[in-house]
Amino acid sequence: MLADGRLLSWSNYTTPQLWDGDGNLLAALSGNTIGVGGVIELADGRLLSWSGDGNLQLWAGDGNLLATLSGHTSAVYGVIELTNGRLLSWSGDNTLRLWDSDGNPLATLSGHRANANGAIELADGKLLSWSNDRTLRLWDSDGNPLTILSEHTDRVLGAIELADGRLLSWSSDTTLRLWDGDGNLLATLLGHELAVIKAIELADGRLLSWSYDTTPRLWDGDGSLLAALSGHTKNMIGAIELANGRLLSWNGDSTLRLWDSAGNMLVTLSGNRGEVRRAIVLANGRIFSSDDSAMIRLWDADGNLLATLSGHTAYVNGAISLTGDRLLSWSWDNTLRLWDADGNPITTLLGHKDRIWGAME
Repeated sequence: MLADGRLLSWSNYTTPQLWDGDGNLLAALSGNTIGVGGVIELADGRLLSWSGDGNLQLWAGDGNLLATLSGHTSAVYGVIELTNGRLLSWSGDNTLRLWDSDGNPLATLSGHRANANGAIELADGKLLSWSNDRTLRLWDSDGNPLTILSEHTDRVLGAIELADGRLLSWSSDTTLRLWDGDGNLLATLLGHELAVIKAIELADGRLLSWSYDTTPRLWDGDGSLLAALSGHTKNMIGAIELANGRLLSWNGDSTLRLWDSAGNMLVTLSGNRGEVRRAIVLANGRIFSSDDSAMIRLWDADGNLLATLSGHTAYVNGAISLTGDRLLSWSWDNTLRLWDADGNPITTLLGHKDRIWGAME
């Protein structure tokens, strides 16, 4: 959360926008030369953005530019802050780069032979990255190479560290793979028919994955298949675990579906006009969804439609739940909108000049 409940948003345009909690523009963060890919807040309140020009920009908490981190030769895809305050970025130039907390270069992590798609820091301080070159790679905290995890046969699309220190990765090869903390393969999870999009660890240690096929899958902690969540009729887009252990999925068939903790379908949330692209659970337990239309829908925790929020004039690309049970949404109409807990409009945030991709409180 930003200091004093402020808001930050970014878009295809080169200038992230900083707002107060009421949606009044405080500062435009100018310095990127190609659309901003994302922004994070650092532990000390500074902000870090990255963009298609290969640079990262370090900002003071008030939006004043402190430094430009140059070195990548292609678009930067993401950045994380490490527990020691260092920064780790990855790029389409096939490298990751390690920076000190002030943005000075420390190391270039080379070895991937295609785009680096992501990276995480593990609990023991090691770094894990994955790539379109079909591999994951383990590095020590200084960026020295340790192990190549090479059993996937197509692009690696993501990975997480599980609570017990094991690693879970997923790929376009339709599999998930379970590894120990040193990168030794423990199990291959088979069952999906198309590229696996994402997986999450549930509160009880089970795993939930979804793919471009129509069926999320529930696994035990050792990777044995427990249930296929059948019911959707088009490609999966996302899923989350709810506070009561139930599961929520959404899909290209214009529906969301609620499942019990064992993967039995409880109810179908119908009424969207196109592919359901986003869903989140608000602080009050209500469910937000948006689809290919410009409409937003609010549902109660049991899947009953409470309200349809109109006001955006183009595809709603995302939303977050704010303090005070408010909702912030953003759209390809270049606006953000603030709503109260019941979906009543509060204000429209104007200032972006292109499609908005994300925001944070």
